Amino acid sequence: MKKFRTAPLVAAVASGLILLTTTGAGAAPRAADSDASARPNATLPCWSTVKYDGVNVRSAPKLGSQYVLGATNRGDVWNAYCGGPGGDTYTACGGTSPLWNEILWNGRHAYVASLCVETHQ
Repeated sequence: MKKFRTAPLVAAVASGLILLTTTGAGAAPRAADSDASARPNATLPCWSTVKYDGVNVRSAPKLGSQYVLGATNRGDVWNAYCGGPGGDTYTACGGTSPLWNEILWNGRHAYVASLCVETHQ
């Protein structure tokens, strides 16, 4: 039986880094492309695939609910910059980091925790 450590997840939820959501069966993908191996429209040099459900998308690489624009889910693919900016240090998605990925989200530049996505070039 696999043991799960809940303290980092609880801390991430409490800080607003991860928004836990549920989606109904058959829900449509919320990203530019549902195939995680396929690159979305090439408006930025890289793209990011989200590794977890309910990852918050933020207006700045900062913690706090005032920066949350919405959430993205596992398998969503977004245009992104290849290098991520530094910002507030967070604990989420299995680790602690000050690095964020800048993505193009619904037509605007936004940020997601780098540990919660895989970036492709």
